[in-house]
This record gives sequence, C-alpha cells and structure tokens, in this order.
Amino acid sequence: MMSAPSATASSRVGTSSSSATKPILSRSERRKECDQRNAVRDGRRPERFPRGHRLAAVLGQAAVGVLAGGRTLADLAAIAAELSQPQLRAVRAWQNPRTRRREAASESTFQRVLSQIDAALLDQLLGQWLLAQAANPLHLCVDGKALKGTPGLHLFSAFCGLGERVVAQLAIPEKTNETPHAADAAQDVPLEGALVSAD
Repeated sequence: MMSAPSATASSRVGTSSSSATKPILSRSERRKECDQRNAVRDGRRPERFPRGHRLAAVLGQAAVGVLAGGRTLADLAAIAAELSQPQLRAVRAWQNPRTRRREAASESTFQRVLSQIDAALLDQLLGQWLLAQAANPLHLCVDGKALKGTPGLHLFSAFCGLGERVVAQLAIPEKTNETPHAADAAQDVPLEGALVSAD
C-alpha cells in the first residue's frame, strides 16, 4: 500500500482556506456537482451509521483525494483529514453537533461507502458532469488502454480532446477489436456538432 502524499491537501487540489483565493468551481458549479453525487443511491443501512456521513459528502471527499493523487483508501482518508474547515464545508462534510466542526470521513467510512455504491451509475454521473464542463464545440477522442496494475482489465474511453477529461468508458475483453465498441463508449455523449477522432 502506498503511503499518503506529504503535501497539504490545499496545495494539491489548488484551493486555499483564504477567502481571497478564487475557488476552482463557482457556487452554481459546486451545486450541480453535489446534485450529481446525491443521485447515487446509498447502500448502507442508516441505523449502522449514527454519525451521519452523507453519501454525497463522502463521494466529494473521495473525488478530492483522487484529484490530489490518492490511490488507496488510506490515501483518501489522509488527504481528507488535511482539508480545512472551509474545504470540508464546501463538500458538505458531517458536522459534529458538539464541537460544531466539520469532520472528514475515515478510511473505514470510505471502505463501506465505496464498496456498496452503484459504481456504473457513479461513473455515468461523473462523466455527464465533466461533459457539462467541456468546451463547445466538443472534440471527442476514443481510445482503449489497459489499466495499469490490473491484469486483464482493458478500458475503452471517450474523452475530451482539450483537458483530457474522461466522460464515458466501458470495460472490454483484453485483445478485443476496439472499433465495434466505439458507439457503445459514446452512447451517453451528445455527438451532434462534435468532432470525433479515434486512434
């Protein structure tokens, strides 16, 4: 298991607790992104989680952790623990009713949440959100790559040429002809007026 990065979360995700620093996303963009996270069903039983870490908040912290370079559950927890109170408030982290402070999700919370959500739905919602941030007209590229560290897992992805944001992807058998899967990979992407290129 790789150790958690040593840099602070603020420097890694490009935000600061200072009110003078302009956030990466506007208020309306953060609201839309939170709505996408809220659309994923929480598979946990509520009575087992009295601390009330909301699903959208845990997914938001997980997204921050991945963007900051996290690769394991321990990494995600370590990065979330470094977030400032304004940053935790931005992802709507759980607020301790006694201390009134926001608290980051723990490694065990990440494990419970991420192991029980609908991964395909989350992937689709994130792709739609990233697509909404893409430039217009859309330049879409499709290509397949073997996922490093996972023998036999081959992902065929559709991504924006500018910014390289993956907006849709699907797993296909290794050493399979990728061409027939191009339409499947981009089935949820509006292609009217878009420029599509393939390797």
